Amino acid sequence: MKRELLAAAPTHEATRRARWSEVALTFDQTDHPPCVARGGQIAMVVSPTVCNVKLGRVLIDGGAALNILSPAAFDAIKAPGMVLRPSQPIIGVTPGHTWPLGHIDLPVTFGGSANFRTERVNFDVADLSLPYNAVLGRPALVKFMAAVHYAYLQMKMPGPGGPISVHGDLKVALACMEQRADHLSAASKPEGGDERLGTSVPTAPRQRMITCDEVPEDALVSFLRANADVFAWRPADMPGVPREVIEHRLAVLPGARPVRQKVRRQAPERQAFIREEVARLLEAGFIREVIHPEWLANPVVVPKANGKLRMCIDYTDLNKACPKDPYPLPRIDQIVDSTAGCDLLCFLDAYSGYHQIRMAREDEEKTAFITPIGTYCYTTMPFGLKNAGPTFQRTTRISLGSQIGRNVEAYVDDLVVKTRNQETLLSDLAETFENLRSARIKLNPDKCVFGVPAGKLLGFLVSARGIEANPEKIRAIERMRPPANLGMCNASLVAWPP
Repeated sequence: MKRELLAAAPTHEATRRARWSEVALTFDQTDHPPCVARGGQIAMVVSPTVCNVKLGRVLIDGGAALNILSPAAFDAIKAPGMVLRPSQPIIGVTPGHTWPLGHIDLPVTFGGSANFRTERVNFDVADLSLPYNAVLGRPALVKFMAAVHYAYLQMKMPGPGGPISVHGDLKVALACMEQRADHLSAASKPEGGDERLGTSVPTAPRQRMITCDEVPEDALVSFLRANADVFAWRPADMPGVPREVIEHRLAVLPGARPVRQKVRRQAPERQAFIREEVARLLEAGFIREVIHPEWLANPVVVPKANGKLRMCIDYTDLNKACPKDPYPLPRIDQIVDSTAGCDLLCFLDAYSGYHQIRMAREDEEKTAFITPIGTYCYTTMPFGLKNAGPTFQRTTRISLGSQIGRNVEAYVDDLVVKTRNQETLLSDLAETFENLRSARIKLNPDKCVFGVPAGKLLGFLVSARGIEANPEKIRAIERMRPPANLGMCNASLVAWPP
């Protein structure tokens, strides 16, 4: 008995989540659909937002003990830094057992711009030959404290602004049901019959908008496909900003003596990485070989947040010889505040942003750097130069000046399109794309997010409700246990001074 009592003792996490239980969830006549769909035989299929991506064909399954994500859907929403952790085999879904690729925690959002909930859900990424992109089981429903009414094909959950109602998509559910039936029929045929039908999840467009419904494409996806020319899929698709619009110049102080840095030793694995980066930059046309440069810098290999490596150039000496560009950068707090109250947001990322701006020809050789295979200089604006940020900010002001402050905000290479009313989303994007097209600025489709109610901007979580704390930044505080004795109270006071 003592062991059971200890096991049932409420934790701090359970106490924190219990506040949602104060919201009453009811179904009444207003929720009743025009007709009841086949007496509960139709599955509940919804389209939540997962990692800022609208994910279609998500099955709500109150009988599942796991949350499943298909590999195709994971590849579509995968962002830098996402790493799958080892997982246990899945038993009971398919004959025998299935080994997932791994499991991962992802943010899942339900609701609209004025009232929505986001919770981190643990998914097992596995190919179970299902016609769904994902399955949300009991663990996810418990996190959201959701109630599902299968007769009404409706799910309700507590939200900051009252109950959130999520309606199932009847057409998509029927399409999934037919696809599943065809798959089972083909699988049951004896050998020598028709080839087993595949049930692959429809591929997501590269603009990170997943629309897997077997119904006509929505207006946003059609619009993005019609404007595919504003995206660059590889460096060859990126012509660069015309020199007549802007180019980066180095205003080296008169009398400044050129500095040639001595070659620094690099570990063998880092030398190999530098060789790979030089080959990639040469192929992209971002650098060229140079002989007898007056200025010479060393490459520096630094780790990124996702564990990968990045090659930077140590332009310390060159930067000391250049005066700072006084061009003003916008205030981050004002940009973040201006997004409050918007129905929808679009987060844009320029493809190799700085490299879309060319170096002035007379300043190219000043950016020279030494590598194990030779000396090279940049023909496009590299990272690490003192005034690269102001130059890119000036570029966005030139191209998007008529929109900045109205329906676009820009901080260097971070762009967000603000839509106050969701009916104007396409017109806001059309105006933005036209201005970017005039400056020949290309976007990276893998890092752009369109038409979402909330997202991360300059380190903050912004939505129609305003600014919220980034869950990744406060996770350690949320997981802190309440002090259980006087000593722990004193330690908390020391750790958090007034």
